[in-house]
Amino acid sequence: MSEDTIHSSEPESSQNTILFVDDEQINLVVGRTVLTRLGYKALTASGGAEAVQLYKAHKETILLTIMDMNMPLMDGEQAIREIRAIDGRARFIVSSGLVSDHQIQTFHALGITDFLIKPYRAETVGEVIRSVLN
Repeated sequence: MSEDTIHSSEPESSQNTILFVDDEQINLVVGRTVLTRLGYKALTASGGAEAVQLYKAHKETILLTIMDMNMPLMDGEQAIREIRAIDGRARFIVSSGLVSDHQIQTFHALGITDFLIKPYRAETVGEVIRSVLN
């Protein structure tokens, strides 16, 4: 998937949209499918810069962002910082296959306490989303 490719499973006017960011195509497909089955509209981005662009364009409708941390070019931490500059109230769930104590400290410094450790189950995704939104 190219850096400029933007996918949406539903119309952008929806008020229950989740931005799902991952640099691996299979994870984007699975993420979009899981979110749709959970009743959310899904926007997907294949990298940090694309996520920032999508957030700017759809910030009124995005409930939260599920952000992969380990991506080339612009990693998740930098993307989170840029999105927070756009919207200080933006909510995030961090997604990663490998999480070190140092990364957890970084997430906490960014105000992020909710994580999805890959691989994860659809039920876990739903639980974490509900936790963040409540």
